Amino acid sequence: MTNLKNIPMAKGSEFSQFLLFFEKLSAENKVFIIQLLSEKAAPKKQKEAWENLKGSVLAYIDPFEPVAVEDWEVMS
Repeated sequence: MTNLKNIPMAKGSEFSQFLLFFEKLSAENKVFIIQLLSEKAAPKKQKEAWENLKGSVLAYIDPFEPVAVEDWEVMS
Protein backbone atom coordinates (compact mmCIF):
# COMPACT_ATOMS: atom_id res chain seq x y z
CA MET A 1 0.00 0.00 0.00
CA THR A 2 1.03 3.55 -0.57
CA ASN A 3 1.91 5.86 2.29
CA LEU A 4 0.50 9.36 1.74
CA LYS A 5 1.70 10.85 5.04
CA ASN A 6 4.47 12.79 3.32
CA ILE A 7 2.02 14.55 0.97
CA PRO A 8 0.71 17.72 2.65
CA MET A 9 -2.99 18.56 2.43
CA ALA A 10 -4.81 21.03 4.63
CA LYS A 11 -7.94 19.84 6.37
CA GLY A 12 -11.13 21.51 5.23
CA SER A 13 -9.71 22.52 1.87
CA GLU A 14 -12.11 23.24 -0.93
CA PHE A 15 -12.91 20.73 -3.63
CA SER A 16 -11.05 22.70 -6.29
CA GLN A 17 -7.90 22.63 -4.16
CA PHE A 18 -8.32 18.90 -3.74
CA LEU A 19 -8.58 18.48 -7.52
CA LEU A 20 -5.35 20.41 -8.01
CA PHE A 21 -3.67 18.23 -5.39
CA PHE A 22 -5.16 15.06 -6.91
CA GLU A 23 -3.93 16.03 -10.38
CA LYS A 24 -0.30 16.03 -9.16
CA LEU A 25 -0.45 12.50 -7.71
CA SER A 26 0.92 9.42 -9.37
CA ALA A 27 -1.52 6.93 -10.88
CA GLU A 28 -0.90 4.50 -7.99
CA ASN A 29 -1.82 7.13 -5.39
CA LYS A 30 -4.93 8.14 -7.35
CA VAL A 31 -6.15 4.53 -7.37
CA PHE A 32 -5.47 4.28 -3.63
CA ILE A 33 -7.47 7.43 -2.85
CA ILE A 34 -10.36 6.41 -5.10
CA GLN A 35 -10.54 3.01 -3.37
CA LEU A 36 -10.62 4.66 0.06
CA LEU A 37 -13.33 7.10 -0.98
CA SER A 38 -15.46 4.38 -2.55
CA GLU A 39 -15.23 2.25 0.61
CA LYS A 40 -16.42 5.18 2.73
CA ALA A 41 -19.22 6.02 0.28
CA ALA A 42 -20.53 2.45 0.02
CA PRO A 43 -23.66 1.82 2.11
CA LYS A 44 -23.03 -0.34 5.13
CA LYS A 45 -24.67 -3.75 5.13
CA GLN A 46 -27.60 -4.00 7.48
CA LYS A 47 -27.51 -6.98 9.81
CA GLU A 48 -30.12 -9.64 9.35
CA ALA A 49 -32.56 -10.07 12.24
CA TRP A 50 -31.00 -13.39 13.24
CA GLU A 51 -27.51 -11.84 13.36
CA ASN A 52 -28.67 -9.51 16.13
CA LEU A 53 -29.45 -12.59 18.24
CA LYS A 54 -25.90 -13.92 18.04
CA GLY A 55 -24.45 -14.19 21.54
CA SER A 56 -27.75 -13.34 23.22
CA VAL A 57 -28.35 -16.76 24.79
CA LEU A 58 -27.26 -16.63 28.42
CA ALA A 59 -28.04 -20.23 29.40
CA TYR A 60 -29.64 -23.38 28.05
CA ILE A 61 -32.26 -24.89 30.34
CA ASP A 62 -33.01 -28.51 29.46
CA PRO A 63 -31.69 -28.25 25.91
CA PHE A 64 -32.49 -31.89 25.09
CA GLU A 65 -36.07 -31.89 26.37
CA PRO A 66 -38.79 -32.17 23.69
CA VAL A 67 -40.65 -29.00 22.74
CA ALA A 68 -44.42 -28.99 23.05
CA VAL A 69 -46.65 -27.81 20.19
CA GLU A 70 -47.94 -24.82 22.18
CA ASP A 71 -44.33 -23.66 22.80
CA TRP A 72 -43.92 -23.04 19.07
CA GLU A 73 -46.74 -20.48 19.11
CA VAL A 74 -44.43 -18.14 21.03
CA MET A 75 -42.04 -18.16 18.06
CA SER A 76 -44.63 -16.85 15.59
